[in-house]
Amino acid sequence: MSRGARDTHEKIQHQGVRHICQHCGKVFLNEPTFIKHCKSHDPDHIKNVFTCKVCTLVLRSSCGYRRHMKRHNGPVPSYICDVCGKTVNTLQSLKFHKKTHAGEKNYLCGTCGKDFIRKQALVMHTRVHTKERPFQCLMCSKRFTQKSSLNIHMRYHTGERPYGCELCSKKFITKTLLKDHKCKT
Repeated sequence: MSRGARDTHEKIQHQGVRHICQHCGKVFLNEPTFIKHCKSHDPDHIKNVFTCKVCTLVLRSSCGYRRHMKRHNGPVPSYICDVCGKTVNTLQSLKFHKKTHAGEKNYLCGTCGKDFIRKQALVMHTRVHTKERPFQCLMCSKRFTQKSSLNIHMRYHTGERPYGCELCSKKFITKTLLKDHKCKT
């Protein structure tokens, strides 16, 4: 028996899970996730996706699409670092970036002494020491240190591939995988 089949058997027979997709056989731990998944098989739901014509990013709502398009249609303000020439989109990003040149790191890890520019970076770093993984996948129970890692992981379950190659139309789960693909073509 394959690992996937064994996991499915465990969830259905021993954990009392009763949310099984009739289209593809995926098993779900909770009803809201199951309902959301089932909608992905609905042709009316599938046509309500918005693909950016500039970068081929796929978005699931018109609101998200409009917000995304402002990046392309814009004048998007750009701020240039006078030390290294790096360009960023917001003044706050420029201020944080400049701290890297100044060596200004105000947040210190009490365990190992590593210092950070941003408080959030320190919070995420401390999880290395505490082994805390506060973000859990509702479909397979895998845990993550960062919300962004969970969001990327969820794409393996949903099949969502928002980053498309302009040359061959192959789609990818992350920007990094798309960039790796572009280097090889």
